[in-house]
Amino acid sequence: MLIRNFCMAEEAGDVNTSYDTAREMTFIAQGAEARLFTATYLGRKVIVKERFPKSYRHKELDARLTKERLRAEIRSLLRCRQIGVPVPPVYFVDAGKGRLVLGFVEGAVPLRLVVPTLRSTEGNLSEVLGKALAMMHNANVIHGDLTSSNVLVVDHRLGQPSSILLIDFGLSFVSSSVEDKAVDLFILEKTFAISHPDEQWFFDAALRHYADNAKEGGKIMRKLDEVRMRGRKRSMVG
Repeated sequence: MLIRNFCMAEEAGDVNTSYDTAREMTFIAQGAEARLFTATYLGRKVIVKERFPKSYRHKELDARLTKERLRAEIRSLLRCRQIGVPVPPVYFVDAGKGRLVLGFVEGAVPLRLVVPTLRSTEGNLSEVLGKALAMMHNANVIHGDLTSSNVLVVDHRLGQPSSILLIDFGLSFVSSSVEDKAVDLFILEKTFAISHPDEQWFFDAALRHYADNAKEGGKIMRKLDEVRMRGRKRSMVG
């Protein structure tokens, strides 16, 4: 409801930005598109994601792109939350400053740090990931930047049920295209090939659970094979 109200208010030119997210913000990380901070909102610890201006872009173009990507991220998070895809809750949107106030989860660590500790017989986490990605694609949300850094594992213990959060929907968009879904998976597969070559079994297991739960799992898997072939041809050409 908060996000719907934000979109309606923004279109009417009446966005509420009265909450000062700059108060007591602590910097934690910076990526290519945004900075991350911790802060407190209504008595709870939160993550503030702030899209910063790009000096190499025209000022008006940069402002428009920032606004469009912020709206796309909000819409994707809303779609995911509505059907139970594990993503952070959005508590507040400051469109003027390009900021999202997101839920903070204690004990969450990137999948890239967890995967090397897994055993090939430990399958719960791969199942959880595969089903979450299938659910996301069933809602026609394309993440756009699926990597092992953009999946958080919550309170993981070997042999125990695990939970995850999908994060950083800054490049996401809505599409029912089988091709777009296959490319989304291919990006994650490339991450494992480059960063986790000894844990390829984990991605393969997650992919099987994805195929079993995605609405067009068979079509997407066939399209993924095509995307892989195109990737190999480009590598051979140089």
